[in-house]
Amino acid sequence: MHLSTAGWVIIIILILFIVSLNLNLIFALRKKHHNGDWVDKIQKANRTAVDLWKDENESFERLSKKVEEIQSKAPPSDKKPIK
Repeated sequence: MHLSTAGWVIIIILILFIVSLNLNLIFALRKKHHNGDWVDKIQKANRTAVDLWKDENESFERLSKKVEEIQSKAPPSDKKPIK
């Protein structure tokens, strides 16, 4: 198979394009990820759409665990709990 000069130029340009594209992708992956980036905002919106009350539920779970810890450490009292 014999290619003309224009064919070789096109092949070389195509190879350079593919190599530069791959190098750009590699350098983009190595780049430090900044907090508050637009990707973080999209991911947070997605998590919120999946579970609207996730943050509140986690807060209530932490509060519940802290209350249980305090109640287990507190000495028993003669008073009845308020309902």
